[in-house]
Amino acid sequence: MTSQLIYNRPENPKKYMIDLLEKLQRSRATKHDYPCLFDDTNIQSVYNMLDPTNRGFITLQQYKEAMDTLGISPVNEKVEGASEDKINFDTFLSQARSGLSKASATFQAS
Repeated sequence: MTSQLIYNRPENPKKYMIDLLEKLQRSRATKHDYPCLFDDTNIQSVYNMLDPTNRGFITLQQYKEAMDTLGISPVNEKVEGASEDKINFDTFLSQARSGLSKASATFQAS
């Protein structure tokens, strides 16, 4: 939670923390929408670093290393494009979102 506060630098920290705690409670109840430091622009930046020539895909090895770097474990290796060794951005984004959501959960699912 401290990292969220530092990262977002809200104008009203007390209200921000209350809202964040309420969001955590909703997330726990619904098992969705966990707070996360990464957003889609951060994920896009990671992908763009792996595809600097804009080919439209990255290799399976690049995908696995990126997921590991983002703290996503275990990595789903049977994603769309894996058999051709060409992972497109949409696949990367959906897997990163899903993995980061799970990694951002601050409690065990019951």
